Amino acid sequence: MAYPVPSIEAFQARFPRFATVTAPVIQQAFDEAARMVDESWPEGDFLNGRYLYAAHVLTQDGVGEGTEAQLNAEGVGDFQSIKLGSLSLSRFSKGAGDATGNATLDDLVTTTFGKRFFALASRAVGSGPITTGNRDALG
Repeated sequence: MAYPVPSIEAFQARFPRFATVTAPVIQQAFDEAARMVDESWPEGDFLNGRYLYAAHVLTQDGVGEGTEAQLNAEGVGDFQSIKLGSLSLSRFSKGAGDATGNATLDDLVTTTFGKRFFALASRAVGSGPITTGNRDALG
């Protein structure tokens, strides 16, 4: 059976926060996802992996709707602490024990889509570039 081809329409239906994003922008995210999720992945996880990684990239780039994308668009997506009047927000605390030492994996935890991708990739250990040479890095 052939691996499915990611569809912009299916992606936007699955993740409505990207419904207004143009096809060329989504395609660029798909192209980036193709370097992370290749045909060495289990067929059942392939399309979901591509979609989740593309959503992660778009969110990091500040594209789409939702708080994460808006914060990234404003350049404060990876803030540690922000205080506005009586409102105080803390996020992505980077303590010594938080980083894995793997830049790719540390990057994934910066969005909810990246975290979901990380969980999916953890089940598909041995698949794709994210796990090459370090089967213990994911888990």
